[in-house]
Amino acid sequence: MTAGWRTAGTGFGGLMHAEWTKLRSVPSNLWSLLAAMGLIVLFAVMISSGNPGTYAETPYVDRFRFAHQTLTGDGSIVTRVREQHATHPWAMAGVMIKQSATAGTPYAAVAITPGHGVRMQARFTTDIAGGAHRAPRWLKLVRAGATISGYESADGRTWRRVGAVSLPGLPPVAEIGLFATAPGGERAVPMRPALVKTGPAKATFDNISVTGPALWSRWRVDDVGRADSPEPPATARPPDDGGAFTLAGLSGDILGQADDGSRVIAAVAGSIAGLVPLLALGVSFIASEYQHGLIRTTFTASPRRGRVLAAKAVVLGGVTFAATLVAVVAAFLASQPLLRRQGFGPPTFPDPSIADPTVFRVLVGTAAFLSLMTVFALGLGAVLRRPAAAVPAAVAVALAPMVVTPLSGSPWPQRLAPLAALSIQQVKETDDAFLLPWTGRPWTGPAILTAYVAATLVMGWLLMRRRDA
Repeated sequence: MTAGWRTAGTGFGGLMHAEWTKLRSVPSNLWSLLAAMGLIVLFAVMISSGNPGTYAETPYVDRFRFAHQTLTGDGSIVTRVREQHATHPWAMAGVMIKQSATAGTPYAAVAITPGHGVRMQARFTTDIAGGAHRAPRWLKLVRAGATISGYESADGRTWRRVGAVSLPGLPPVAEIGLFATAPGGERAVPMRPALVKTGPAKATFDNISVTGPALWSRWRVDDVGRADSPEPPATARPPDDGGAFTLAGLSGDILGQADDGSRVIAAVAGSIAGLVPLLALGVSFIASEYQHGLIRTTFTASPRRGRVLAAKAVVLGGVTFAATLVAVVAAFLASQPLLRRQGFGPPTFPDPSIADPTVFRVLVGTAAFLSLMTVFALGLGAVLRRPAAAVPAAVAVALAPMVVTPLSGSPWPQRLAPLAALSIQQVKETDDAFLLPWTGRPWTGPAILTAYVAATLVMGWLLMRRRDA
């Protein structure tokens, strides 16, 4: 069998032909490719299947804890968010005017977040960025007719206007107060694995002041949008001026439903599952030759060991790219009718097209990511030479961010690891809580992975030159 592995010529093309022969002649290589392709399609079909109407049942998410009073006419509320638990980059704590404590009613709010500074939001569609600050921060909301203005301050004396919105449907009698919420699954794209710790909202307010006519003398605490809350609505006396008031215990969010890219993401949901057999393929493509002593035959036919490694990388990368691209496109086509039946349909979720530049980047980029990761494993195989050591090492290095990032609470493990190349899969997500490092910069991650691939190949080449076959 080794005779068939000899180069058909002395040039690089002959080396590539020999490596292609090796790749297709070993059944385990083909099984690894087929397993990866099958897992990519299988996960897309599984994640796209479910009960009809699972998502997008309402055009909004409106779930938070609200300590409020009734305000008649114009008025204002001022507070300092003294402390906010950073349970999520989009956790919010602030002040709000809302038609009622019923989910879906008109509102305007100004809030502080751990990861995105001060925000003024209204009607589930308006989002105005304020200063890039974290708690402690003073916030103020003023109603003048149908106009609601939001302000922020560092000291409670000098105020900077964040923005103003119009709520023409807001009745004269409305609710005004403090709120806190922290996304759990509500902001999560259904197809995305979250990589940060999430937890209930918790924030402490002080220096609370509410002005306006006909205010009730008691605060009421409601869990807006949560009918199954284990805690009944509570009442509490308003805190004295300068006193502290803590809201805690509810996970939720306040945002409008929109196309989040789920119909595209579903096609690449099996990337991680498909990656595992490809890592084994990459390692074994060279380490198995060391294990069985066949590498001597290869080096006898081509003494220039660097050219051998380069030929292996080109052949393996090209074949893997072609195979996974077929799988990703098949997964994309198979998932679309399933998602439509599940509720992901126009107008909220338009039908995606492969011709769309973003969709094209995600599909082709995912195949490129899987191809580069396979070549990365090839480099590790050249360095370690033993499949029993190299395969676990490749899997550990590749998947470590999925374990380390939630434990560390920092995005840098995923930003600097080979898995950073998953940034190529960004569609419309703006959340930094997912396995999508480098939000807004989809090409940064692939550049990092390319550097890893180059480093392992160079290291493998240097060791191949110095060590005996």
